Amino acid sequence: MDYVFFDADAIERRDESGNSSKMSWSDLAEVSIQTTNAGPAVDDMYFILTAADGHKLTIPSQASGADTLLAHLQQLPGFDNQAVIDASSCTENASFPCWKKP
Repeated sequence: MDYVFFDADAIERRDESGNSSKMSWSDLAEVSIQTTNAGPAVDDMYFILTAADGHKLTIPSQASGADTLLAHLQQLPGFDNQAVIDASSCTENASFPCWKKP
């Protein structure tokens, strides 16, 4: 299982092999949700966090801590909660922009 952790400085994803990747909150420029047609047997929704330099941090929606991360992301000014609702009900390959740094 994948895990996502965050604090006031950064977001970190660790996979089941122990590999990790990080992004600082100050670098976060965009948040989107990517859906696939692979579900429901496998995770088919991913949070895509994009930094200003283009670096992406992909968080599976079923990762431990993803629900807490989503609640935190929803506090970003102008976050589009309707995009989350739309992505949650999507069964196709699609992308849903949720937030962009002004």
